[in-house]
Parts: sequence; structure tokens; C-alpha cells
Amino acid sequence: MKSQNNRSLSERIVHAVGFEAIAIGICAQRPPG
Repeated sequence: MKSQNNRSLSERIVHAVGFEAIAIGICAQRPPG
């Protein structure tokens, strides 16, 4: 159970970081204004 909790938690972190990275990438590609 401990390994499963760590795995799910790491997956959540990876998804959250990936989502933020994609959002930042989209904002960076867009010109200001």
C-alpha cells in the first residue's frame, strides 16, 4: 500500500508539473499583449 501511495502521489506531481509546463509553454509562445 505504501508503494501504491507513493506511486499515485508521484503520478499526480508529474501530471501537475506537466500541465504547468504546457501552460507556461503556451504562454511563452504567445506574444505579449
